[in-house]
Amino acid sequence: MIGERNFVRIDKKAGIVIIGLDSSKADVNSGDIGYDQMKWLKDEFEKIPDNLGKFVTFHHHLLPVPQAGPSKIYDFRVRKIKKLSKLTF
Repeated sequence: MIGERNFVRIDKKAGIVIIGLDSSKADVNSGDIGYDQMKWLKDEFEKIPDNLGKFVTFHHHLLPVPQAGPSKIYDFRVRKIKKLSKLTF
């Protein structure tokens, strides 16, 4: 891996925060966001003022590809991230 596993970058002038999560898994072409990263993400969201926009980035998709894998796990993770970030999509 190159760089930090997770990161937070704040641009006060633009009023945004970019949060990066590492969704990769060793030696496979797929990935996910694990419980350790969800806890880290929750802790980071609590530190960020409400007036800043929040963007969460990662390499692999969170929403399931139809007919391709354990969609219940992805659905659970999407609901958790929406709840943490107070997003509505």
